[in-house]
Formats: sequence, structure tokens, C-alpha cells
Amino acid sequence: MNYQFTEQFQLLTVACILKDPTLLAEIRDAIKPEYFNSYSEQEIIRVATELFDKVHEKPSRDVLAQSLIDRANRLGWDPKDRDNLLSRLYSIYDLPLAEADVKHIRDKVASFGRIQACKLAMLESISMIEDFEKGSDKVNLADIETKVQRALSVGAEKRRGVNLSHALFNMKAVCSNHDLSSIDRRVATGYPSIDRMLKGGLGGGEIAFVIAPSNKGKSMILVNLAVAAFRANKKTVYFSFEMKEPEIVGRMAAIMSHCTIDQCQKEDPAYVAKINELRFLVEQRQLQVIYIPPSQATPGNLRAILMWLQSVDGFTPDALFVDYLDEMPVPGNRRGEDDGLYQGYGKLASDLLSIGVDYKCPVWTASQVNREGYGDAGPTLATIGRSMQKVDKAEFVITLLQDELQYKKNELVIKVLKNRRGPGVGTKIKCVSDMTKALIYELPSSGPAPVAALPQR
Repeated sequence: MNYQFTEQFQLLTVACILKDPTLLAEIRDAIKPEYFNSYSEQEIIRVATELFDKVHEKPSRDVLAQSLIDRANRLGWDPKDRDNLLSRLYSIYDLPLAEADVKHIRDKVASFGRIQACKLAMLESISMIEDFEKGSDKVNLADIETKVQRALSVGAEKRRGVNLSHALFNMKAVCSNHDLSSIDRRVATGYPSIDRMLKGGLGGGEIAFVIAPSNKGKSMILVNLAVAAFRANKKTVYFSFEMKEPEIVGRMAAIMSHCTIDQCQKEDPAYVAKINELRFLVEQRQLQVIYIPPSQATPGNLRAILMWLQSVDGFTPDALFVDYLDEMPVPGNRRGEDDGLYQGYGKLASDLLSIGVDYKCPVWTASQVNREGYGDAGPTLATIGRSMQKVDKAEFVITLLQDELQYKKNELVIKVLKNRRGPGVGTKIKCVSDMTKALIYELPSSGPAPVAALPQR
């Protein structure tokens, strides 16, 4: 391992791998014998991983010891060297371990293994690019992207799942404590009716869509949803492929202050006074608005930016907003041609969902509708633009309805088109739509007052 991992740390790593019941399975793809400086640790890890690869179970001490003896005899080791290795093995098993040690080592080893895999993937990718520049027709960018994606997945958290036979007799404990559920990663939307349907909000590793015709407020809804996550003290990333950062931030400032967008951009005294009232609470929260030109808005680039934020700023998102999927370039096939819009946009949605799964955060995005979606009946799942595959994996889908009279009265209706979490499909939620202040908020049953800009201490 590299210079930051002392001999004591490496010894403790081997002890955790051998003694913890799940660690080896969780970091198997991130661990290699050559990462260790000591020859004894290299041999122990080599044999332990070989045994694990055969049966996918952590070997016991006795099985590991016998395998080391067999290897030593097979290679003709000096008996003294063999006995020293066994003595080292037994001393490792005698080391005391704390739960904090295992967690720390899991994180460090996973990160180290991922970095090593990325280095190798980059070197192989450079070699492929050099071959391409020399005229090779066997090189394509999809292969390079696959190598990098595999490297990034090294050391990723592994899951054993829930044993049904056990769960049937312990349902309360499983449902309330097990972190496989997205319940503990839900982010409220700020729309009470939607949050009730989603049982608290969209969950980590889930994707939701806003579908509507042009100029109906898709981006405005996404901005309101992002501000709701910010209010809830969730670390939030908002990717925009159309509007630049100042336009998005101006809308968010208007929502926070209840001033007009123009007042915010000009720092009107009313805006300054309102924001100063919220200064303490605002400074404790984080929302990054990031503009990416549409031609560069690939899932790989989004993931790279998130990795950069994580490594440089220590910023890992709790919620992700992508404004919006239709602006992303459709992935090409091995010949550089379109996969076909139908499959291509479906793959983009799957890639965004994959990012949400990896970061355990909800993903909100939007999409246009086709010609039928502009009719009097309003948009449906069948009228989503270009590909229904976009919403196949969606947990939740809404559309926006607003006729000419509603537009004049600053009214808008959110209609639920899909809800995997339960009932509510077809529900219409009446909202106030004040575009000068970028506000779209649900009409409460008792008066039209919007929710507070931030929770009070």
C-alpha cells in the first residue's frame, strides 16, 4: 500500500479481513496481495482471497492455516519459514478489533483499491487512444467508458440482502432498522400531497420525472424541489443544461426571499433585508448549481463532477436534480451511430438512476412530451417525448396542467401520472404559480400562504 498506510495499519487491515464476518466479501475487488509491504501479509491475503473466490465465504482460521501449510510444502519452503508464517497468522488472529476499526479500514481500503483500479484503467485507456491515433479501427469510446466505470465501482458497498426465513418472524425489526430501504434517505419535496404519497419524499436510489410541454414550468418545478431539499438541510446538486448558473440562482433566491427575480438580481433593499434575516440558517446549508453545455452533459461527466466535489470539497449529495434529461446527448453504439432514440433515452434514464443508486440519493429530472401531449386531455405516460423507456424505471412521475384562464389567475395543477409507492395516480394538486417570484406552491386547505422559507431554530 502507499506511504500513508503504516505497517501497523496494514497489519490491522489483515486482521479485519480475517476476523470480520463480512469485510472480505465487501472489499474483495479492492484488495490484492501486492498492496501489502510485508511478505507474510502478502502470502496470508493471497491464500485467503483464493479460498474466498472458490466458495464465496471467509475461510476459518484452521482452514487458512492448513492451506498455508499446503502451499509452503508445495513450493518447498524451509520449515522454519513456514512455522514463522503460521506464527504470524495466529498473532494476527489475536489482535483485538473494534467496530470503528473495521469501518475505518473498510473505507480506506475501498478508496485505495478504487484509486489503483482507476490508475490501471487510465493507463489502458491511454494505450487504446494511442492505438486509435495510429489508425486502429478497433477502438471505441464505449470500451474506455466501460473500463473507467468498472474501476469506479471497485470497493463499492456490497449487500447481503435480507433472509426471508428470518425476516418473516422479525418484521418489525427488519422494517424499522434495516438500511436496505430508501426510507432513511428520503428527501421531502415541499409539496405536502406528494410527500404523503411518497411517505416522506423521494428515496435514495430512486428517480422521478416532471413531464410537460414547453414553457409549462418544468424547470421551475425542479428549482422549487431543489430549494425544498436545501431547506431540509440536504446537500444538493442542481445540474442545468439550458439556463446558466445566475438564472437558476436568481430563481432560487426569489423562492427563498419571496421577492421577485428582478429584485433579487438587483439586490433590492427588500431582498437584502430578507436574506439577512435568514443568513445564519442559509450559511449552514449547501446547494451547488452547475451549468454544463448540452453536448458535454453525459452521465459520465456528471459522475466525474460529483466525484470531484467529493474528493476536493468533501461534498457528497443527498439530492440530485438534472435539468433536464432531454438535453443530454444520446449514447452512441459501437459504430458511433445512434442507438435509436427510444433505447438511447431509456439508457440515459438508467444511467441517471445508477448515479442515484451509487450515491444513495434521489434524482429528479424532466422531459418534454410529444404532439399528443399538447392536446386538451393533457400529457400522459404514453405522450412522453421520444421514448417511454425514460419513465419505465421511474418511481414517481408528475405533469403540469395550466389552461389560459389558470395562467391569468396564477394557478397551476400538478397531476400524478405514476406512483410505485402506492395509490394517488390521477390526483390533481392545485397550486399557486407566481412566476415573477419563481414560486409554485401547493394551496393549503386553510388559506394560500406558502410555507416558510426555512425552518426556524
